[in-house]
Amino acid sequence: FMPQLMGLLNSVRVVYAREVFEASGRLVDPIPVVSERQEKRLVAVARKVEAMRAALTEFYRDRSWKNVISIGDSFDELEALEEVTFLHENQPSRSGSLKPLRTKAVKMLPKPSMQELAAQVALVRCLLYDFVHYDGDASLDLELSTGVSYACNLQEMD
Repeated sequence: FMPQLMGLLNSVRVVYAREVFEASGRLVDPIPVVSERQEKRLVAVARKVEAMRAALTEFYRDRSWKNVISIGDSFDELEALEEVTFLHENQPSRSGSLKPLRTKAVKMLPKPSMQELAAQVALVRCLLYDFVHYDGDASLDLELSTGVSYACNLQEMD
């Protein structure tokens, strides 16, 4: 299992929001008076927005954004993804038409056991092709997705 997983992960670029945000030297905009917990969440989302925007800008460069996929274990990633893609405007093509931006998100379990992590990775791997090629926005929360694994004929992990 792990050798296959490592081969798959070697081709995936992982971006850590904290590192990108701290390297940018930017400060978080003043946050309205909220609880300490809410403030931590707002800062986490701001960091993720910065990291996602930087990664997408680097990846697409001067091309239009077409298919943005985020796989994460918190709602912070989903919120950041929504903010980044909602605020982005693709430039019109030469013909004047706007290319649609498709946003896809997978919300993994926040603190999975090894068995749950293995099952999630297998499920995402099984669904990824169709998820990527779906011509629209999509969101999948694995905490709420009971029975989805049966569509992939996954066997229970030992």
